Amino acid sequence: MYLFVAETLTKDYAGKATTHPSSEAIWFGEFAWITWSMVIIGFLVPMIILAFKRLRTYKGILLASGILFIAMWVKRFIIVVPGLTRYLLPYQDGIYIPTITEWALTFGSMALFGLMFAIFSKLFPMVSIWEVEEMEEFQGEVD
Repeated sequence: MYLFVAETLTKDYAGKATTHPSSEAIWFGEFAWITWSMVIIGFLVPMIILAFKRLRTYKGILLASGILFIAMWVKRFIIVVPGLTRYLLPYQDGIYIPTITEWALTFGSMALFGLMFAIFSKLFPMVSIWEVEEMEEFQGEVD
């Protein structure tokens, strides 16, 4: 989050007039709802989930990582698209609508990541074998 804000403020502070329209669109224009949703939902909610021990369960960590995964994709969108809709030539600003190919690539890459994660978790144990054996050894004992 800090680096995202620092990057935008550095571009604005540098004084190049070409970056101001896209930066304004990111923070206050038509992309502001995406940016602020990403900031609140994508960064603050996982931080809150991980800050409290009661919420730091397996499902809570899984939820936080899923939210962060989506937030990183949204951040890439915010980096690329506003700059493409602001032309430096004297044309009217463009409107960006993703094509079916772009949606397919996005969801396909997410599905590929999930598939690879599932395959690697089957091939390589997520918990060390010696930890499982140690846990089974002490499973019947009660203090």
